[in-house]
Amino acid sequence: MPSDFDFPSADSSSNPYAASATPISSAPVTAIPVAPSFPVYCTVMFIVSLVFCVIRAILVPFSVMGLEVIPADHPLQATLPFEIVGHAGMALFGIAGNGLMLARRAWAVWLGYALVFFVLFSIAVGVMQALVLVEAAPAGVNAGASGMVGAIIMLMIRLGLLGCYVVALVKFSAWTRQQPAQETGTF
Repeated sequence: MPSDFDFPSADSSSNPYAASATPISSAPVTAIPVAPSFPVYCTVMFIVSLVFCVIRAILVPFSVMGLEVIPADHPLQATLPFEIVGHAGMALFGIAGNGLMLARRAWAVWLGYALVFFVLFSIAVGVMQALVLVEAAPAGVNAGASGMVGAIIMLMIRLGLLGCYVVALVKFSAWTRQQPAQETGTF
C-alpha cells in the first residue's frame, strides 16, 4: 500500500521536466552583438555639471541685480556684463547639453563644448576681476595678496573640474560612435 510520501522513481524517462539527452538543433550558436553600456563616468560628470549649471541659472538674476546695486564708480562695474554673459551661457548650454547627453543624444556633445567655451570665458572674467580688485586695493594692505591666493586656488579647482568634464565629453563621443545606427527622430 503506497503511503502519502511515496515519490516516483528518479528515472528521467518518466520525468516530463528532465532535459533531453539529444540536442534540439545542430546549428551553431552565435552571440548577439551588444552595444556598450553608457559610461558611468559620463553619467556622473554630466549630473555634477548639470547641478552646477542649475546653480548658475539661479545666480544669473543676482548678477543682473548686481548691475543696479554696485555703484557706477566701483572697479567691478565694467566686468559685470561679461559675468552675466558667462553665467547665462553656462546655464543655457549646460542645462540643455547635459540633459540631452544624459538622454543619449549624440549631437548634444556640441552643446557640451559650448559649455566648455563659456566656462573658459567665465574663468577669464574671474581672473580679470581678481586683477582689478588687486589693483584697486589700498596701498600697504595685504588683502590683494590673499585675494590672489584665493583666486589661484579657485582657478585650479575650476580648471580641474573643466578637465574632467572634457574627458567625459570625449568618452561620450567615443561611446556614441560605437552605438549601432538607428532612427532617433528629431531629438
